[in-house]
Amino acid sequence: MAYKRIDFSKLITSKRAKKDVDFSWHKATENGIIFHLENGDKLLVRQMQGQDVRSVVAIERVTFPSPWSEASFFYRLHDRNFNVSLVGIIEDKIVAYIVSYAIYEDFHISNVAVHRNFRRRGIARALLWVNLHIGIELNCTVAHLEVRKSNKSAIRLYERFGFQIYGVRKNYYEKENEDAILMRKKISIIKQRGLDAI
Repeated sequence: MAYKRIDFSKLITSKRAKKDVDFSWHKATENGIIFHLENGDKLLVRQMQGQDVRSVVAIERVTFPSPWSEASFFYRLHDRNFNVSLVGIIEDKIVAYIVSYAIYEDFHISNVAVHRNFRRRGIARALLWVNLHIGIELNCTVAHLEVRKSNKSAIRLYERFGFQIYGVRKNYYEKENEDAILMRKKISIIKQRGLDAI
């Protein structure tokens, strides 16, 4: 299978337009995009398929106290018109995933997780980057999400992408009696500043 291959570290630091990104991110994820990460990992990012759900749920269960069920993931895969579900794969192993929705101008990032043995490698950063560009392609103008108040590393990642806190949802995570921090950002590609500006 022919994958699109991109050096992610060079892509995100570019200050000029690049031929590498003059294509549809959404279309490219049908076959997959291979990102060469800074640590040497080759991360394949592609659309989540039904056969991926078991591996995704395994990561979900060891990551979150109140994990989604297999049925929840299958339900979200049912309608590709508004759902954007991606997996990250290293050496044929699913190590991460992200689930989002495009509803009119809103792009809601619903679920992001990286297997604990593969964290701090830039995988979540790459998935989020592609995900936001797909949101732009789907004509969304605002991205928003909820994140656990205690998840400081995730909050820092989102802040690096320009997300800002705009509210708190009390006891959103009922089982843990934990608040959700609400974050959002406007999304668009600013050609003059380079394709890392979203």
